[in-house]
Amino acid sequence: MPDYYSSAMQEMDSLNNNHFAHDIRECKRCPLSETRFCSCPGWFSNLPLDILFVGMSPGQDEDEVGRPFVGKAGRKLMELADRVKLVTDETTLGFTNIVRCHTPENRPPTGHEIQACSTWMRCEFDMTEAKVVLLLGGVAISLAFPGKKIGEVAGSARAIGSTVYIASYHPAAGLHKRSPVIEASILHSLRLAREVLTNAVH
Repeated sequence: MPDYYSSAMQEMDSLNNNHFAHDIRECKRCPLSETRFCSCPGWFSNLPLDILFVGMSPGQDEDEVGRPFVGKAGRKLMELADRVKLVTDETTLGFTNIVRCHTPENRPPTGHEIQACSTWMRCEFDMTEAKVVLLLGGVAISLAFPGKKIGEVAGSARAIGSTVYIASYHPAAGLHKRSPVIEASILHSLRLAREVLTNAVH
């Protein structure tokens, strides 16, 4: 497969199994469509997914490339995932965000922006049927841990239907704060995801 991080949008779009990608590219449901360069549909290697990584919003690198988790944080995430042997050649994985457009100055999305993008979130979740959803950061954890702060639930798991949701710090937090404690917590969450997938096979 071409390099996920540096390949052209058209090349990687042709390998994306997100049936709603074109519609998301054209979406104008909220004002973020006026300030973004590219929207970032969820990117799925195949369907159904073993694991889906969910962040807050695309960063500057993602906005330029039109693909989630291609920046430093995304690379750090995969580095940590490799460290715990979470992803193999057989693993089907995907990346998406709570909102699919870059927010100015990387601010948290507003309630209106989240609501406007929630239709795409439901579509992607229904389509991917992910065994594990790794919720990265304080905004993403609200999907399964409403009202909680990331420090309260990082490393926790919750089953909803046939999917296990795992709360984790976002790798961007580890890069920004250079905190070994945060990195250790992310590794714990990734190991938990690996255990869930291993048990699901057996």
